[in-house]
Amino acid sequence: MESLPTRLALSVLVAALVPLVASCRSQTIDRNADLEIGQIEADVSVATVTPSCHDGSKLRPGCGLVARVMGTDEFRENFRQAHCQGRTDEDCQGRYGRMFDATLRQRYYAADFGAVTVECDARPGSCDDPASYEMMLLDSHNTEVRQRGAERIVDAQERRREAQEQHKAEQWKTVGEVAYLLDDGPKCRSYPSVISGVTNTVCTEGTQKHHRR
Repeated sequence: MESLPTRLALSVLVAALVPLVASCRSQTIDRNADLEIGQIEADVSVATVTPSCHDGSKLRPGCGLVARVMGTDEFRENFRQAHCQGRTDEDCQGRYGRMFDATLRQRYYAADFGAVTVECDARPGSCDDPASYEMMLLDSHNTEVRQRGAERIVDAQERRREAQEQHKAEQWKTVGEVAYLLDDGPKCRSYPSVISGVTNTVCTEGTQKHHRR
């Protein structure tokens, strides 16, 4: 049997180590959650589109309006030369319109095109200008991107909370098990019997008890 000084030393050691290990684990959970949230915020920033580019470019991923580039006479003429040889003006215009629409859908993939169309129909003339129509798509896209990001952050925070709660429960379980082992009283373990239906509780120090449930 361990002496009192030995048990006391072990108790002090456990009391010092358990909070230290618990603190490291808790910090790791927070650090991982912060990294995940930071990545989400970065994703939202990359996916957000601004109407103009700070460096003066007309159009780049994340900035500028497609309509201000594709709507110029120069772009239209180049398009005719490249894609409309031997085609009627009506056919050429159809190809141009489909390309313009496809480009908008790729760029503003998170936008609600149906809702924007309804808004255009509700306010006749508001979308006659391609740039105005694109601005509505841009706003719809950015709103959805930010909403998705906010939902992802909430999920990350919830996972952080659940991980911290589980960690605390495991910490208290560890403390309880250590306290049990260091206690000077009899150590008992229960083993249910499948055959007899009796739960056998076996204790150390030569003590054995049988309990029926």
